[in-house]
Amino acid sequence: MKYLITLLKKKKTPFVTLKAGITLDGKIASATSDSKWITSETSRYDAHHIRSINDAILVGAQTVIHDDPSLTARIPNGNNPIRIVLDSKLSTPLTAKIVTDQMAPTWIFTTKQADKEKRAALEEAGVRVFMTDSDTRVPLKEVLQVLGKKISPLS
Repeated sequence: MKYLITLLKKKKTPFVTLKAGITLDGKIASATSDSKWITSETSRYDAHHIRSINDAILVGAQTVIHDDPSLTARIPNGNNPIRIVLDSKLSTPLTAKIVTDQMAPTWIFTTKQADKEKRAALEEAGVRVFMTDSDTRVPLKEVLQVLGKKISPLS
């Protein structure tokens, strides 16, 4: 564990936990593209517990568009993580729960191609928008470096 902490401090990146809900045949949605309840109630409780002990939860813009998730820890006394969205075209709807509910901070990482008016509207709604150096896709390495500086308890 000491080695891991030393490595994370040196790299200045956060410790990342991956949670994925998948079917027995390796899919992340049903044949009808319904991904909301492919896991059990116990798995969903565990996922909310994991959210409550992590500093942030990260999803792509398509998850926000298709599922409109809250990305909160819906368990008693759970801490809500920072909600992070990778959104290269800034397509997150202004009506999305993560924009409107004020349950937790929302950070969106986008690219240079993002619409400036949409960015201003999101910021006006309380969303923190980070512009990456990319013209096309949001570079995960850059996102992790920013997160390492902004929220990592090891820095």
